[in-house]
Amino acid sequence: MGLAGIPLAYGLARVNFPGKRWVESLVDVPILVPQSVAGVALIVLLGPGSVLGGVLESLHLPISGSLAGVVIAQVFVASPFLIKTTMTAFESVPVRLELASRSLGASPAATFWRISLPLASRGILVGATLAWARAISEFGCIVLFASSPVTAPVLVHTEFLRAGVSESRPIAVLLLVICLWVFVMLQFGQTLIPFALQRPRRERRP
Repeated sequence: MGLAGIPLAYGLARVNFPGKRWVESLVDVPILVPQSVAGVALIVLLGPGSVLGGVLESLHLPISGSLAGVVIAQVFVASPFLIKTTMTAFESVPVRLELASRSLGASPAATFWRISLPLASRGILVGATLAWARAISEFGCIVLFASSPVTAPVLVHTEFLRAGVSESRPIAVLLLVICLWVFVMLQFGQTLIPFALQRPRRERRP
């Protein structure tokens, strides 16, 4: 997700091109579309009865009902959180710093790796964590498109239908603890990034 999401976010933050608003709108689509609709859409696009799905099955690369399908569903629903947060982080990096780097002879790639990416690192970390949390909590899209292998939310739902709260509670508690632990580590992780821009403090009025 990050290999494509971070460059896309940087391009949306820095480059003006025809159709940019349409691209930004497409990024928001997974947030607006209901989970069940997203699952049906993936079945139509990549399911066994679709053209693309049939080609992949002929190549022994089935998507629906496989680990690859789970990953695709999670990336689809979680990518906006990474892209939009990272885009905001890049927009907060002063353009003059990038221009100064270029004026000193650095290439665009070197400027990105040495200036833009480190300064936006905290925002990227937050976006990656939000995307992870959204992906791990996805249920509706996965249960329709790729219910195997079983993810934690699907397992909670299955055990609840089979035996009630008593059987689903331990899995739900474990998932909750993992998510809370990740967000606590996120707060400590942001303080360990030395190059990110600090948020300006508001001056107290006398």
